[in-house]
Order: sequence, then C-alpha cells, then structure tokens
Amino acid sequence: MGVFDERLQGIIHLFKYRHRRSLAGPLARSLVSVMRRDRRFDAMEAVVPVPLHAAKARARGYNQSELIATHLARGTGLELIRGSLLRIRNTPSQSGLALAQREINVRGAFAVKDRRAVAGRRLILADDVLTTGATVDACVQALTHAGAEEVCVLTVARTPQPGVKP
Repeated sequence: MGVFDERLQGIIHLFKYRHRRSLAGPLARSLVSVMRRDRRFDAMEAVVPVPLHAAKARARGYNQSELIATHLARGTGLELIRGSLLRIRNTPSQSGLALAQREINVRGAFAVKDRRAVAGRRLILADDVLTTGATVDACVQALTHAGAEEVCVLTVARTPQPGVKP
C-alpha cells in the first residue's frame, strides 16, 4: 500500500501497540483498492494472515495481521484461512536485526497445520509491514512446501529499500 514513512508508521504503531483495532478496516480497505488495480490478484482464492506465536498473541491480545486479513477477506469475498499457518517457534522481535540475522531468526519458525487448507490454492499472505522480507519468505516457504500453488504477499507498508525509489 505504501512506504513505511513517518505518517504510516504512526498509524501502524497505534494499531499494533496502542490497541486501536478499529484501524484494521480502513487499512484493509486500502489494500482492497490496491488489489482491484492489480490483475495479479484476480486469480487469488484465499487470504492467510502471518501468524503470531501463541504467547505473543496472548500478550498483545490480538494478531494485527489476522485483523487485516479478516477485513481483507470480507472486502474481497475471498476465503479467510485462519489457524492453518502457525508460528511454531516464539522468535525474538525482528526489530533492529540485520537481514542475515532476521533470516536465521525466522528459519523454521512457521509450519502448516492443515495442508488440505492450502494445497493447490492461490493465496494472499497478509501482513502489516514488510521490512527485509525474511518473515514473509519463511511463511511463503512453509505454504509452498505444504502445496500452495501460488502465494502473493500483500502488506500495508514496506520499509524503503536503499537505492530503490518508492
């Protein structure tokens, strides 16, 4: 949807850390708008949120990616696949880690519990922020290993990449 600039960072921090769950709907509506303009999403069948580890979900009280995915599924009519992709290791926060450290941190952290839910399907993996891509790469790997035919990643924001214009 956009570059993780100061404005979008403020909105996401309210949503993620200040319990402003009501922001999930407007954020997802922006993603629906993006999807309607991009033909790559036309063949997608279902939405899968990036999971939090159960301990982190309990501590926060909700999974921000799941809230976005729920509203995204409602706005598009796509199926929401909840609880099939799991974070099986409670990894430390990725914040402040370099790319190589992030990749090691999330390696093997995700697994698919119900292969039948994803096998042979075209999926949208929904998350709030894409930084280096290490987390979504690990999720995509778990989903494709379980038989997903295609996985498109859709995030509310992405951090700017050095030397790349937004």
